[in-house]
Amino acid sequence: MLRHLFSPNRSPLVLCAVLLLAACTQVTSPEEAREDLSVNLNPTGDAWISLFNGKNLDGWYTYLSSTGRNRDPQDVFKVDDGTLHILDVPDNGQRQAFGYVATTSTYGNYHLRFQYRWGDKRFPPRENLKRDSGLLYHVTGGDKVWPRGVEFQVQEGDTGDFWLIGGTTLTTTVASTSATPKRYREGGAPYTTRRGPFVQLAKNRTQDSRSGWNTVELIVTGDKAVHIVNGSVVNRGERLRSAGGGALTRGRILFQAEGAEVYYRNIEIKPAVSETGSPPPASGRRISLFNGSSNAAWQPEGGGRLWPVKDGALEVVPGSRVGSNDIRTKQTFSDFKLHLEFQVPPSPAGISEQNRGNSGVYLQGRYEVQVLDSYRQRLGGRNDAGAIYGVRDATRNAARPAGSWQTYDITFRAAKYSGSRKVSNARVSVLWNGVRVHYGTVIGRSTTLGAPEGPSSGPILLQDHGRPVRYRNIWIEPL
Repeated sequence: MLRHLFSPNRSPLVLCAVLLLAACTQVTSPEEAREDLSVNLNPTGDAWISLFNGKNLDGWYTYLSSTGRNRDPQDVFKVDDGTLHILDVPDNGQRQAFGYVATTSTYGNYHLRFQYRWGDKRFPPRENLKRDSGLLYHVTGGDKVWPRGVEFQVQEGDTGDFWLIGGTTLTTTVASTSATPKRYREGGAPYTTRRGPFVQLAKNRTQDSRSGWNTVELIVTGDKAVHIVNGSVVNRGERLRSAGGGALTRGRILFQAEGAEVYYRNIEIKPAVSETGSPPPASGRRISLFNGSSNAAWQPEGGGRLWPVKDGALEVVPGSRVGSNDIRTKQTFSDFKLHLEFQVPPSPAGISEQNRGNSGVYLQGRYEVQVLDSYRQRLGGRNDAGAIYGVRDATRNAARPAGSWQTYDITFRAAKYSGSRKVSNARVSVLWNGVRVHYGTVIGRSTTLGAPEGPSSGPILLQDHGRPVRYRNIWIEPL
């Protein structure tokens, strides 16, 4: 798949991207390639990798029910002016075989995005039905028209639906457990789908356009998946399971030919934070504050209750009011590098902005880096995710959807004192999901609810703001 890219004429930037992709995937047979995309291989957080190069189908194979693998005499799947053009064949009233174009490698823990638009042609047996295609992922096993896996539906008016194929199942929340079809709703009734050859879980709302280009994103972490259409989360599932009951976490990626002409372009992928997270790198100075098993490094702040360890994470236990059940480290720190991962919960529609997964990380117990569900929101007011609360907004919105694990990597320099007189302000730099959003930001005072400034060192404090936010993989390195 990558041999044509390793030529003497390739630029170092291209070669770097190729080496990243090679490290993320192993090109063997589709059934054998099993390498995850690892977040540790993507230090910038913005390094999208092209899955489709816009020139040919290197890294992909085709399958048609009538002719099998890599036998496409009519050019059902062809590259046309940088797009993957499906079913641009003569419309002679004849039935067109179903099939797909699929990756030769398998993937897990990734963020995938692409654009699509519909062409004009429709073919029997679907010439009078909605235009239909689909993205299938976590595909395993042999080739057939609808292989075992999970479908992100691409269909006029229905883009974002789940279709669970070949006995796969998932758990989610729905508007009504008695309705048909079941329809996703954030904060709705818990529901696990039944097993069957084809099982639908409808999106919560229609976001796709029947004309022009649509942008689709898929985020999969472990056995969870989030469907995003034109910037809106329309569906999500967790505990994806195969027909045999095992966790469904990786597989091939494919785009369907299902009787309608369709164009795909800008098919890109990058690593996402895995469900198991990233352990602290080896370093003699790094201190593990939470490794998924013990909360012994922490204590309640002000007589509250210590948060329990739940499924490898510390989860906020809400108190009677904001800040009444914060927790803090037993140790205190001056200058340091801090790594942590956090997960804000999905919120029902109508919840005010500051109640959507609100929490915070207080450096030295004084300066808050805000935690909030700010996915696809316009940053402003110095109180969204990534903000130094009340001081400065993040320079970019690097948020992932609620329910996804996210990372903060913080470098902090404490305020300096000569006796009791402050001679220089605190400064902080922040990487949010690998994206730099603060660089040497000056903090001239304690932020809201923070402890007073002073010459002493201070703890790391995690805020209770009434929402069950989760934290994991917390380590610190004194500087």
